[in-house]
Amino acid sequence: MGKDISRKTRGSWWIGWVRVAYTGGVFGPNEYTRTTEWEFATAAQAHRAAEALAGSLATEDNLTVIDIGARRCT
Repeated sequence: MGKDISRKTRGSWWIGWVRVAYTGGVFGPNEYTRTTEWEFATAAQAHRAAEALAGSLATEDNLTVIDIGARRCT
């Protein structure tokens, strides 16, 4: 399970991220990164959460998922 950021007590955790491009803009695609709302104990958990987030973003119009991953946060 994820750990609530507001209740974090010790150690470093992992957070999942998804890079997407909005392709409906007048000036071409705009890229931005979304992160998971929870921190996870392992990189694999954070990556699975990022995959779930990417799946939900892929259903929106004019959004293209570019990359997903996990990074350590302290």
